[in-house]
Amino acid sequence: MANPKKAKRIFDKNINRYGQSTILHKASKGQRCPCFNQNTGYCNPQWHRDNPKAPECDEEGYIDAGFEDIEVKAFILPKSDLDRKVINEAVLSQIGILDKDDYMYIGKTDIDILNLSNTDYLIYENKRWQILSPDTYKLGDISIVYVARLKPLGSDLYE
Repeated sequence: MANPKKAKRIFDKNINRYGQSTILHKASKGQRCPCFNQNTGYCNPQWHRDNPKAPECDEEGYIDAGFEDIEVKAFILPKSDLDRKVINEAVLSQIGILDKDDYMYIGKTDIDILNLSNTDYLIYENKRWQILSPDTYKLGDISIVYVARLKPLGSDLYE
């Protein structure tokens, strides 16, 4: 078996050198609202009625939730560029069936794509891409690569 730490270093170096530049548009949590009850894990709507001038929070009890754009280097491959062996061995077993317009994301594990919200997306080639079925490729207990299916979301950003 290959040395997992060495394999990860080599992969990360190659991504940094040859990977495509993308932007991960990701929701940021902000601060916890005072209405959030740590014991129950729920927000208290009565608190907002009692404090009408306080800012509203989201459904998870965060104030000032927004978005951040994170620069990401990854290999982004259209389905048409993947050969049958890659599709059968890597794609189908890890992330499922790719549709005609889907792309495959192969990236480093330093940017978490496993815990994204449904409002998060990747910007690549001036298009928005939904990240679906993210998974981890491991050697032993070390995560080497994140893989995912990218599905196009609507039209170009800058038309």
